[in-house]
Amino acid sequence: MHVFLSPHHDDICFSLSAAARQHGGVLINLFTRSNYTEADLSLPQEPLAKIELVIALRRQEDEAFAALAGLTRYDLGLSEPPVRGISPFDLSNLRAHEQELSSRLMPLLSTLFEGRVAGTRVQLHCPMAIGRHRDHVGTLLSIRRNLDWIGRFCDLFLYEDLPYASVTRNRADGLEVAKRVFEGFGLSRMVRRLSPEEANCKLADVALYASQHSVRPTAAKFTPASELSGVHEIEWQILR
Repeated sequence: MHVFLSPHHDDICFSLSAAARQHGGVLINLFTRSNYTEADLSLPQEPLAKIELVIALRRQEDEAFAALAGLTRYDLGLSEPPVRGISPFDLSNLRAHEQELSSRLMPLLSTLFEGRVAGTRVQLHCPMAIGRHRDHVGTLLSIRRNLDWIGRFCDLFLYEDLPYASVTRNRADGLEVAKRVFEGFGLSRMVRRLSPEEANCKLADVALYASQHSVRPTAAKFTPASELSGVHEIEWQILR
């Protein structure tokens, strides 16, 4: 069974659309209480009405992708930083942020682990936190802090967060941070190269999240800034 952790409704599609379509499985959206759209939309001025409309819109986009990829969705309903009145890139008081996430995520993972086919291991896909978004960093740290327990059931893969990883400096910095967070572990790179047909399919999937695009998505924006050519996705397996 594959379990994909998506800090926001779009992160798995943007970062691992091809992998999700290949494997199917479970999609867990973490911070889904949102008031953010990148597209210029007509939204209510009243804060709660705006939040409810954005939540519904982003859920519909995600449901469309999940149906195409064969994913069973869960939404934890945690609030994104702007809803809390803080910057998405404010990394202060991360311990409390991580603990709040863990209190919701770990019981769900426990239920999923118990429901797996006996004798098999879960393939858990977690953001690498390239780009240093607060919710991505909190997710990475939550998984790291619970790794001894998670490792009893799972093989852990860190995916390069897109579009953040499409920027060379962001990617380089993010890889260094991940190596420090998982100091003492091996990180083995896994590249998924997309055929032209798969690349077109990925861009179509990305475009489903219309509220999150002010311009038409491009392959370059949703491909890691690695030394490799062509559209691809990258994950790093944590080796114990």
